[in-house]
Amino acid sequence: ILYPSGFLGPAAESGLLPSLGRWVLDAVCSQASEWAREGRSPPPIAINVSPQELRSKGWGRLLSQALTRARIGPSALAIEVTEAGLLVAADDNLAMLSDLRARGLHLTLDDFGTGASSLQHFRRLPVDRIKIDRLFVHDVNREVSSGAIVKASALLADSVGAKLVAKGAESVEQLSAVRRLGAKEVQGFVLERPLSASEIAALFHVDHPILSAGLPD
Repeated sequence: ILYPSGFLGPAAESGLLPSLGRWVLDAVCSQASEWAREGRSPPPIAINVSPQELRSKGWGRLLSQALTRARIGPSALAIEVTEAGLLVAADDNLAMLSDLRARGLHLTLDDFGTGASSLQHFRRLPVDRIKIDRLFVHDVNREVSSGAIVKASALLADSVGAKLVAKGAESVEQLSAVRRLGAKEVQGFVLERPLSASEIAALFHVDHPILSAGLPD
């Protein structure tokens, strides 16, 4: 498996990131359309969008066109942007994201806590989810400060009507801790390793063994 850290840097340096982003967008929309035709109802599929893409005028139009070609609604996708990307985003992209969000698109502020965190992000474009960086999740049971940051981030997310997502949870102990501290959702290997589209489809109507087993409050 080639993880994003292994290719995103070279793609950005070579100028291939916009082309890669367009391919990912079309591929995800196509897969969402296929699942819809099969009568499946997956959760929104998340797509990471780079600052470079958000800064480029017309990216929002590409997003809208991809949805139209695939004949799926905005609610099928969750667009993930970083704090840095949100601050440099072109006005037309922000306007398109706001319009699509009003029609069901999900917006996530990714890697929260690693950039110049500011309430300005929430004024610039309201988000549905805030993903706290994996560093704080990894140390949540070893560093008091990490637990405090997770809890404070959960309170901040709640105050702006968003959900806190704990990113990078790798153990049941971490999952239990971030849940206790206020995280509403979790992303990480504790739930599952990367899967193919067919393997993911098989999980749509299955209770995950870790979550269905119950966790201590």
